[in-house]
Amino acid sequence: MRILNANRREALRNSQFLKYFKYAIGEIVLIVIGILIALQLNNLRDKRQDKNKLQSILGVIQSDLAQDTQLISNIEKWYAPRIDLVTEFGRVGLSDEIIDSSKTLVAFLFSYHPIDIEITGINLLKNHERIMNSIYSDSLLKLIQMYNEDINLIELSEDLVKQEIQYNVHYYSLNYPWYHQLMTAQNHQGFKDHVRDDQFKNRFVNKSMLEFNNYLSNLIKHKKRAIEWISKLEKMK
Repeated sequence: MRILNANRREALRNSQFLKYFKYAIGEIVLIVIGILIALQLNNLRDKRQDKNKLQSILGVIQSDLAQDTQLISNIEKWYAPRIDLVTEFGRVGLSDEIIDSSKTLVAFLFSYHPIDIEITGINLLKNHERIMNSIYSDSLLKLIQMYNEDINLIELSEDLVKQEIQYNVHYYSLNYPWYHQLMTAQNHQGFKDHVRDDQFKNRFVNKSMLEFNNYLSNLIKHKKRAIEWISKLEKMK
């Protein structure tokens, strides 16, 4: 720039207007090139920052999915005795030993295992839509779709199980005087007799269908898809 300024003064002194004009144009060109280089550098920096931010978010999502996978595996273990109970009921009916203990059947009618799907990472992704749309947009939209579908199905099936439990509580508390004793962990002959009638069988079948065919089935489906997405996200890094 100093050289150009010196030449410009020389051109003015010699009244060389055309030469001055060329040097003025040269200065403008250099300024424009400098601006373009600065913009390009800023653009590269922004892209690098976006990619780093996205990688951080994908890492959180991977952690969330791994947590969901482990939690659902634990829930499957928790449900294993209940599945055995339902299998026995469908094959030969309930044994006298199960009926005499009562506690297993009471727990089956009035409880279930809840779950909270971890959504920290996917919410971060939704809040950074600009970054998501610029990098891996199609894949990440499918990931969001997977979360929306699985969470909706899990919440719907879980609500149905909750409603069934609430119905059972309401039904038994109104119709059977031994219900409150049963809730304080006291075995009661009235409940043992009730287990053998059709009303209990209907409640048992309804609960098992809602809990295993819907709720637990949706959890296992999410676990399978979560494992697949953990692998996919690893390849995006």
